[in-house]
Amino acid sequence: MAVTSTSKRDGLFTNCFKHLQSTLDYVTKYSNNPTAHINSLKGIAKDYSELDITYKRSRKAYDATEKYFQDKDDCIEESEKVFERFLQEEPLRSYENHPIWQAIKNAGNGDATASVELETEHEVDVNRSIEEEGIVPSQFEPPVDPITKKIIQNPCRNQKCGHVYEYDSIKEHLKRIKLNKVKARCPYIGCTNMNMTKSFIIADNELRDQILTYNTQTTQEDFEESTSEIL
Repeated sequence: MAVTSTSKRDGLFTNCFKHLQSTLDYVTKYSNNPTAHINSLKGIAKDYSELDITYKRSRKAYDATEKYFQDKDDCIEESEKVFERFLQEEPLRSYENHPIWQAIKNAGNGDATASVELETEHEVDVNRSIEEEGIVPSQFEPPVDPITKKIIQNPCRNQKCGHVYEYDSIKEHLKRIKLNKVKARCPYIGCTNMNMTKSFIIADNELRDQILTYNTQTTQEDFEESTSEIL
């Protein structure tokens, strides 16, 4: 395997782990039902850890096989059998000792959901867990905040015009408007709501759950894409 392939693999796994971390952070902050989502992320972390262990074990056996044949020019042994022999010599490690699993597990247990534990006696069906929480249609795209131009993570809705904002950004927007002593208008271009007040802003828990599920699903898809490029 070329060095560039190994570097690409390391980059893919690093990106996957970053997605796991950011999604876990979102879950612990905003989820109304974090247990299922954290278990889903733990399931992904488990798959990630097992794949990484398998890769490193196979890589060591591959390197040992390559060196073996380099030192034996007249060797007539079959390479597959030599590889299998070296592979069997490599220890089988548990995913529970993998640093990625430990990081996600410990982070998930560091908040109010400390009692949540992954059921390690059987495989966690990540997709099924996500679907049980409510299927998000594939065409769903999380809304973009009109002020920050970033994807909304903690949505709130204007009851008067129906538009959605990031909670922190609209709060700061209204605060700035109040200091200037002028009427606040909805920041969406073309909106006719010219008298926006804090009393009309409410949390949109349903949309928040959709965004949360979307983030979890995207993390799973990124993981599957990275593993398909590696295998």
